[in-house]
Amino acid sequence: MSIDILVAVIQILPSLLWVLLAVAFVALLYRPVRYELIPRMTNLEIFGVEATFVREKMNRAIARRSVDVSDVDRSRVLRRLRRLRDVFRRARILWLDSAPEDRADERAMLRSTGALVEPARSGEDAQRMLAESDYDAVVSAEPSPLAANLLAALQAGLRRRPVIVYTESSDPDRAPPPGAVAITDRPDELLHCVADALERSRL
Repeated sequence: MSIDILVAVIQILPSLLWVLLAVAFVALLYRPVRYELIPRMTNLEIFGVEATFVREKMNRAIARRSVDVSDVDRSRVLRRLRRLRDVFRRARILWLDSAPEDRADERAMLRSTGALVEPARSGEDAQRMLAESDYDAVVSAEPSPLAANLLAALQAGLRRRPVIVYTESSDPDRAPPPGAVAITDRPDELLHCVADALERSRL
């Protein structure tokens, strides 16, 4: 080997060593980066987008209802949704409401979590839909008599579905009607109530 070739090899040897070191470093970290770090970052980014829509729709519903909800309570429910995002993903919720356009923000809020929300305008529609399809939870935004009749029909069925009553105004000490698991008039509490119901029905 000539002196010139030997000198050239010696000159490029540090660069080759750095390349080999970089290759070894990438090989060592490939699996944890590919299968752990990137999915976590992707999930956080996706949830960040979802959470923005949930917060926007929740804030609009709170403003329309003129209920007192602190920033702490709003942030708390968003943190819970982040933790339960897989529970909400493609969960099926039946929304009983004879005037669903009046509560469009609440339904959009739930859809932003990844849940599928299907409206029923009457108790008859709700019972037909429940007989034809399987739902993870029911939200009833109907007046008490109709809601009570539906709840009784639901509990007489083969599968007990968690029912949440969503009212225009709610006494904090008022118990849910027979057959329901919760009652609320606050959009943030509605998210908590649905989360409770989905945890029981989907986990």
